Amino acid sequence: MSLKRPRVLLDVDGVLADFLNEFLEFGNSLTGVRYKKEDIKKWDIFSYFDEENCKKCIKYLSDPGFAAGLEPYEGSKAALEKIKELAELFIVTVPVYSSMTWVYERTMWLKKHFNINSDQIVYTASKELVTGDIFVDDRPEHVSAWKHQNPSGIAILWSQEYNKLSEDICDYRINDWNTLVQIVKDARKKNKY
Repeated sequence: MSLKRPRVLLDVDGVLADFLNEFLEFGNSLTGVRYKKEDIKKWDIFSYFDEENCKKCIKYLSDPGFAAGLEPYEGSKAALEKIKELAELFIVTVPVYSSMTWVYERTMWLKKHFNINSDQIVYTASKELVTGDIFVDDRPEHVSAWKHQNPSGIAILWSQEYNKLSEDICDYRINDWNTLVQIVKDARKKNKY
């Protein structure tokens, strides 16, 4: 008897990478407002800025160096090492389409911090079309859409302050690497054949 390795699909920004701190630092410098992470109550961070500053923020995200400069969340590296032992791991992430360097920088960032190769990365805004056993994302709409397309899969909303009010469909709402590793272990045990 062998164990089937579940396929785990992970988002990057808001799950592996601390996108919000870097974004807020720049956004706050534009407006003089001192937003903190806990002030952001909805996923669409751009809604906190006027149209002119939104354009500046999008340009900043598109500039070379932004994707490469993000910090991984504490505990993410060790957890991904455990998950890679238990499962097939794929990254499913939306690139900044206005950036000429985003995909390259993100690919190099994932290699540097998590030893993830380019053939383990899917760049798409249609994440629901990527099949797997476990899907983890911080955007409620992505989790709901993926669950709708993959009803037998495990949909996990990676809990952040900005998605706490969401009532979208998910099987779990977590923000703990040990819990995620346990979910993967349980999925692996369940799929004995």
